[in-house]
Amino acid sequence: MRKETTLGFRIINRIFMVCFGLAMIFLLWAVITRSNQGLAVFTIIAVGLIAWFVQPRRTGAYILLLIAISFGIKYYAITHLFPTPIQDFKTVLDAAQGLVRGDTSFNQLKYFYDWAYQTPFVLYDTLLLKINQNIQTIKLVNALAAVGINVLIYATLRGHLEERYAKAVTTFFAFMPFTAITGTWLSNQPMATFLTYLGLYFFVKNGKIISNGVVRTVVAGVLVACGNLMRPEGIVIIVAVTVFIVIKWSKKANKQATGWAIKKFVCFMVPYILIGVVASQLIMATGINPNGIANNNPWWKFTLGFNHESKGMWNKEDYDWLQSQEAMAGNQSVKDIQMPVIKQRIFDHPTFLPKLFADKVRVFWAFPRIYPAFEYLKEVDQTKAYEKEKLQEVRAERQYYVDYFDMTDVWLFLILVALSAIGCFQIIRSSNRENRKFEGNVVFAYIIFATFVIYLLIEVQPRYVYFVQPAVAIVAAYGLKFIDELRRNQRG
Repeated sequence: MRKETTLGFRIINRIFMVCFGLAMIFLLWAVITRSNQGLAVFTIIAVGLIAWFVQPRRTGAYILLLIAISFGIKYYAITHLFPTPIQDFKTVLDAAQGLVRGDTSFNQLKYFYDWAYQTPFVLYDTLLLKINQNIQTIKLVNALAAVGINVLIYATLRGHLEERYAKAVTTFFAFMPFTAITGTWLSNQPMATFLTYLGLYFFVKNGKIISNGVVRTVVAGVLVACGNLMRPEGIVIIVAVTVFIVIKWSKKANKQATGWAIKKFVCFMVPYILIGVVASQLIMATGINPNGIANNNPWWKFTLGFNHESKGMWNKEDYDWLQSQEAMAGNQSVKDIQMPVIKQRIFDHPTFLPKLFADKVRVFWAFPRIYPAFEYLKEVDQTKAYEKEKLQEVRAERQYYVDYFDMTDVWLFLILVALSAIGCFQIIRSSNRENRKFEGNVVFAYIIFATFVIYLLIEVQPRYVYFVQPAVAIVAAYGLKFIDELRRNQRG
C-alpha cells in the first residue's frame, strides 16, 4: 500500500524539482553557448524540432503563424542591422536618390551603359524613395517580399504534397538567417525572387485562383519577366521551363503533345519577351536611359567566371585590367578585349577547369553569405572612443555572433540541399510515372540543375544563391517525405 506524503513534503519536492530543472537548463545553456559552434548546433536542432512539431492543422492558422515567424525575424534584422550598401547596390541607390530629385545624369555613368539592365532596379528604388525618403522603406518592402517567398513555398507545395512535409520545410526555411539579412543591404534579390516564384506558382499550379491553363501560363510569363527586370536571372527559369516542356512532350511525342508543348512555350515566352521589349522602349523614350535595359558587356561575367585565382568571383585585378584596356582600346570593343582572355583561361590549362568548377561550387553553395550585413560595424568602431581593451572585447563579442549566424545559416541550407538531392531523384522519378502530384513541381528540380550548370560558367558570389534557395526548399520537401516514409517502413 502506497504511503501518503504530507502536503508540506509535496510542496517542497515540487519547488526542488522546478529549481533543479531550471538549474539544468541554465547549465546546458552555459555549455552550449561556450562556443558559437555549440549555439549553432542547438539552434539547428531547435529549428528542426519547431518545423516538425509546431504545425497548426488549420491552413489559415498555419499561414498566420508562418507570417508571424518569418516577418518577425526579418523585421528584427532590418531594425537592428544598418549595413552600408555595397557594390552595385550603392551605385543603384545613388542613382535612385538623384532620380527622386529629377536628376537623370546617372545614365552618363559607364556602369549604366555596360549594364543598362539595372535601370528598372533604379526605378524601383526611386518609387519607394518617393513614397518615403528613408531607405528603411526599401528594407521593409524587401522584408515583406521575403515573407511572400516563404508563403509561396508553402502554397506551391500544398496540394502536391502532404501538409506535414510542406509545413515542415516552409517553417524551416523561415528561420534561415540569410533570407532575413539580405534585404538589409538594399538588395534587389527579395523582390525579384518573389515575383519569379509567384510566376512559377501559376505555372505549376492547377489552381483555383485562375482556372484557365493558358491564362495561368501567360500570367506566369509576365511575372517571371517582371522578376527578370528587377534582377536578370530569368535565363535560369527559361532553361528550366524549356526542359520541363520538352521532357513532358517527349513522353508521348504525338500530335496532341506537340500542340500542348507549343502552346505552353508560346504562352510563356511571348509575354516574357514583350515585357522586356516594352520596358526597354519606355525607358529609352522617357530619357531615363538611352540604352534601355541592354546588357552591353555580357562577356564580363565569363571573364570573371573563368578566373582560376579568384575562384570565379569578382576581383579588383580583373576590374582594373578591363578599365585600363578600355582606356587604351580606341575602337576595339569590349568583346574583342575580353574574348582572348576568356579563351586563354579555358583552353590554355583545361586540366585546371575541374578544380575551378569545384571551387565555384563551394563558393556558390557553401561559402559564408551574411558578412556584408555586418561590415559596417568595423566603421562604427573607428568612430567611438573605446579603450583598447574594451574595443577588443566588443569586437570579439560581435565576431562571436557573426560567426554564429554564419554557421547556422550555412548548415541550415546544407540540410535543405541534402534533402533536395534526395528529393530531385524522387520528384523526377515520380513525374516520369505520370504522377500528377509531382508533375508540375519537377520544374524546381530543373531550376536547381540549371542554376548549378550556368554558374559553373559565369561569375559567382555567395549571395547569388538567394535566387535558387526557394527551389531547393520546395524539392527538399520531397526528400523529407522519402526519408520519413523509409523510417516508417522500417518500423512497420
